Amino acid sequence: EHNGWEPIEMKQVKNGPFRTKVRLPIEGQFQFRYLVDGANWRNDEAADAYLANEHGSENSVISTVA
Repeated sequence: EHNGWEPIEMKQVKNGPFRTKVRLPIEGQFQFRYLVDGANWRNDEAADAYLANEHGSENSVISTVA
């Protein structure tokens, strides 16, 4: 939700995980999900929390609150 749900491309690190860098404002909580292969939504297993969304599933949450 930090960018209106616009996709952000991630790059694979030498046969390892996919990564990207995103600057987030401090003192906030931000919802996100991963779109895999253009069709499957996934949550981050290491998210700070999960919140129900309007589609009957949950979004991952990252917190920048100290």
